[in-house]
Amino acid sequence: MAERVTASGAGKGEPQPVSGCFVWLGWMIGGNTLLFALTILIARGPRWTVTVKDVLFWTIVGLVVLLRYADMKWFGKRTADGEPARARDFRRYVAGLVAFWLALWVLGHSVVLDR
Repeated sequence: MAERVTASGAGKGEPQPVSGCFVWLGWMIGGNTLLFALTILIARGPRWTVTVKDVLFWTIVGLVVLLRYADMKWFGKRTADGEPARARDFRRYVAGLVAFWLALWVLGHSVVLDR
């Protein structure tokens, strides 16, 4: 008999919609990958020059926060470890995400990589 694949957010035997998987991939992997790439692009430009890359950077940070909220609200409410997520977990995630990417954004503006 074939096993039924369930997402970490769904209950036992309850499959999660594919859209929930895309939301999860967005906040766990996709957004952070784009932010890392933008940090490198920012570092390749002149120091402390605000450009479209910076606007895109902070827009993606906001989108990652919205994706995490959507994941908690509509697609399972689980942490990255598979535990049930609470509002406290969401606040900690947002604080950590913003602090981490703010530090890398400052670093990206503070150094200049060879072009």
